[in-house]
Amino acid sequence: MGGIGTPFIYAAAVIMIMVAAGLIVALVSGNDRKVPQGPIQWMGTVLALLVVISGVWMIILTSGADTVPAPSRGAVAGPDQIEDMDINTPAEDFAFKLVSSGEEARLSDYNGKVVILNMWATWCAPCLYEIPDLNRIHQNYSDSGVVVVSLSDERVGDLKEFSTVTALETISGYVETLDGLPQLVKSGFEIRPTSYVIDRTGTVRKYILGARNYRYFQRTVSEHL
Repeated sequence: MGGIGTPFIYAAAVIMIMVAAGLIVALVSGNDRKVPQGPIQWMGTVLALLVVISGVWMIILTSGADTVPAPSRGAVAGPDQIEDMDINTPAEDFAFKLVSSGEEARLSDYNGKVVILNMWATWCAPCLYEIPDLNRIHQNYSDSGVVVVSLSDERVGDLKEFSTVTALETISGYVETLDGLPQLVKSGFEIRPTSYVIDRTGTVRKYILGARNYRYFQRTVSEHL
């Protein structure tokens, strides 16, 4: 699918579905039977359902487009794969590039801070679920010395386009190849989302597989402040 990038289309389709679903709820929320009443409500509900169907169809089409960053280097964590584990291993330094500028950054740039290192992708639905909460952690705990580094292995153009419809307010980076990366980071790209919590001494303290919410990340980083 040429023209508009696939991440943009995917995000737009998700927004369409959410808005239409919200409209349906608003239309029937005042009815005791929770069904449309009268021609105006029925017409609004039908139109909203058509928007939902269109959004789903857009997602189906983009899922097969040749511009989708292929998830050949990773899979999505299913509900039965949610886990976390306390570990104690030095965080090896590595380089990545910033989505915003293309400049090189290193994990060691954040020495002395508590780091949530998050591996994600635009094609990973659970990853998208936790983006707003990771944004909030990065913003709300920055004064306490907490940073969230979000890494993808997708093309920078796709990531920039995606960020026009979904705010990426963490330190958003990308790697062009997995070659030369520490094994922990490589493993994080195999099933996404995967996160590691690194304490102020540069020690990886926790391995997190699967999406989490704000309270989970809040509790986890607080243990290392």
